[in-house]
Amino acid sequence: MNFLPDFNLETQMQEVDTIISQHQTVVGILKDYALENPLLFSLEAIKNLTENQIAVLMEKDFGSSVYITDLEYADCGADIVDANTIFQEAAIILKYSPLTEHQFSQLKNNQIVISTLNPDNFTSKIATYLKEKKITALSLNHITDKKGNFLLEKILTAILSKNAQTMAIGVMINSILTVFSNYGKIRDVLQFKPELLKSVYCYFGDICHPEVAQSAKVPWKDIVDLCWDWN
Repeated sequence: MNFLPDFNLETQMQEVDTIISQHQTVVGILKDYALENPLLFSLEAIKNLTENQIAVLMEKDFGSSVYITDLEYADCGADIVDANTIFQEAAIILKYSPLTEHQFSQLKNNQIVISTLNPDNFTSKIATYLKEKKITALSLNHITDKKGNFLLEKILTAILSKNAQTMAIGVMINSILTVFSNYGKIRDVLQFKPELLKSVYCYFGDICHPEVAQSAKVPWKDIVDLCWDWN
């Protein structure tokens, strides 16, 4: 990555509190170290979020694998910070690949996690962290369209360049974050956008995915019973 002498990470971090107070939703985006994965966000997607009054905290060097500099993301309105600041300040935390067990341990109460999910790698310790901190977690690879098709799978199997995949994934996630920003309460979000129901594998600490529950050796609950308003 290019060294940017005029880009001061410490100054950016000092401004985070001011930026957060001016926005409705604070989203934190963690770097993915698997180079074969597409990025979650293009520059255009970040600009779209910040223009819609969503505060974006990005981990330093997020786009370095595809030669997008921190300064370019900052120019689109993102605040470039370290991972610890994201865990401390963000209401919604995003990462393409699943969070590690250590990263799950760093979460704060009532945060929302959005990432891909591999049920086989889910441990009882992770389930404990989610339960204790009342975390809600969504799987990118289980988000559907209105016909029930998995959107991420469609994007990844289409004949698209990595850049086109990043743009498509960014559009998908932006629409989700906009709904979260507008509705606030997770229950309202899921009722307004039922395409997300299959993606929720943890709802305020309760595991809602049978395979995840089996891997973690914990009971599971039906997400519909937990959050749907039948009245």
